[in-house]
Amino acid sequence: MLVKQHRDAALDPSTDVQARAGKFQLEFPKPGLRDKADPFIMAEAEVRGFTVVTYEGITFSGAPARGAEKKLPAICARLGIPCCTLPQALQRLGLKL
Repeated sequence: MLVKQHRDAALDPSTDVQARAGKFQLEFPKPGLRDKADPFIMAEAEVRGFTVVTYEGITFSGAPARGAEKKLPAICARLGIPCCTLPQALQRLGLKL
């Protein structure tokens, strides 16, 4: 699915988010951050007071994945940015599967 098909569901990052994402890119250059979007995800969460929701860095059993210390949850933890898995987010929202 292309983002262009859903422009109304996306917005450009604010100046504050762009500045913070730039600092994250400098602080955690590749291969530290695997995905180019990660600095922006972290910046949006930090600036807007959101929680990052991801499966990255954890196996389906809940054990840390290989290289988990370089993944988004570990980086968020070091920076004090809230981060959780999708099941944890659903549970916090009071949803049961």
